[in-house]
Amino acid sequence: MASTHEKRPSASGSLQERPVARLLQQLFRKQVTGRLNISDGTGDESDIYLRTGMPVHVQRPVDIDRLDRVLVEYGLVPQEAVTRADAMVTSGMRLGEALQGMGALNKESLSAVLKDQIRRKLTRLFCVAEGSFAIYLDTHSFGEGDDLAIMRVDPRTLFYPAIHSAYDLPRVTRELSRLWARSFAWQPCRRRSSPPWASQRRSRGGGPARALDEPGRNRFPDRAAARVAHGFAFPVLRGSA
Repeated sequence: MASTHEKRPSASGSLQERPVARLLQQLFRKQVTGRLNISDGTGDESDIYLRTGMPVHVQRPVDIDRLDRVLVEYGLVPQEAVTRADAMVTSGMRLGEALQGMGALNKESLSAVLKDQIRRKLTRLFCVAEGSFAIYLDTHSFGEGDDLAIMRVDPRTLFYPAIHSAYDLPRVTRELSRLWARSFAWQPCRRRSSPPWASQRRSRGGGPARALDEPGRNRFPDRAAARVAHGFAFPVLRGSA
């Protein structure tokens, strides 16, 4: 069993008051292990599984960011190999493990693409401006043991690119208004290194970030998105969170 779902949340509320980015920052600071449930305005639900405050798995009702699709999109594994690996997958084996066993994917590339898959899913959830959230202190198996280093994503590395990709001007303005006259304690945050296929993706002109951009979005200065991202990424010294 991947997880044990609790019936009652330890906290719940509105995404208008506590957007996904703010929730991830608060859960990271408290090093929560559990599940963050996001329900959008249409009733679709997504679950973000965390271990010591870091996302290690995301379940969404759509399969656009499914691992087999991401691997083929990035050009890491041909479709034929993915199809063969799918036939090998059983209840005790995952797709990535099957591909490693075939020699079609090494551990370093698998770890990088799993983390990028989580970032893609989280970035799409940053687009959800209306809805509700619930936090459950579930026990789950995602990111246990050696899988933690392979799957964990530091949410602070996500804030700027996700906000720049998912927020529009009214949302940026609203968040900036909450941050005015506040001071922040800057903490070191290791910059995310480029995945091994980054140069290949740039040469092809593709990649998930471009696919997430929407017409009419990002009509604001880069420094505005950076200011909001900093507000989420670093602890507030004065003022309420």
